[in-house]
Amino acid sequence: MLEQPQLLDPLLRLMPLPATLVRHASASVERRLRTLRLADTSLAINVAATFDDSCWLTLAEDMEPEQLPVKLGVPKGRRQFSGVHLTLLSTKGQVNLLIGDDQCRVFIGSNTIIRGALQLFRGATAFIGDHTVIGHSRLIVNHADLVIGEDCHLVEDVLLQCNDPHLITDLSNGRLLNGSRQRTYLGRHVLVNRRALLMPGVRIGDGAIVQAGAVVVSDVPPNTWVGGSPAAVLREQVGWTREAQPAPSRQKARRAG
Repeated sequence: MLEQPQLLDPLLRLMPLPATLVRHASASVERRLRTLRLADTSLAINVAATFDDSCWLTLAEDMEPEQLPVKLGVPKGRRQFSGVHLTLLSTKGQVNLLIGDDQCRVFIGSNTIIRGALQLFRGATAFIGDHTVIGHSRLIVNHADLVIGEDCHLVEDVLLQCNDPHLITDLSNGRLLNGSRQRTYLGRHVLVNRRALLMPGVRIGDGAIVQAGAVVVSDVPPNTWVGGSPAAVLREQVGWTREAQPAPSRQKARRAG
């Protein structure tokens, strides 16, 4: 076990993840954390692989590994892992977590609910902030870094393809066209509706809305509603709420009338 107690900011640096991601962890930053060897926890018991002494599981001091709603898996043929670090601070949801390679890092924040598959390959990192809800969806992070901010909602059947599944080469000169590491970023309070597809490297601004079935291939500004394939701006200066009630500005307008 690492030195106790741990706090979130130094933990992010240790993983390592950008310390600026603390802005997406308003509840987690208040919690005391503890870190265990992954191989010594119930999460790794039924996994047909060995996690060496550089693999860690971090959770809150008031949590036990048995409470984690995570099923850990590895690809067939992989028997040894190093440098894996999982920080799991929520006991809600059901995550099928596939670790495909060494040096993969995952952070799932407090009060976050994920139902679906999270798959990491080639040293990928995934940070999912506090109070976020992800319905039955697939997040594929391959030689990439994924950030989903605080208080987001990915409704259902969303696919985040954070890098191309295969390398593509220019046959005329042999140049690799898609070998660079990608970063996919969803800001705070982003809404992604059913069956949307987010392509590698896109940045979705705070408060943005992605319409159902949209294919997002370029950045979306904050508080912008996009839809279609490829996704285009439908409306600017919009907001959304989880509650089924009019926005405050509409309520004020009605009272004024």
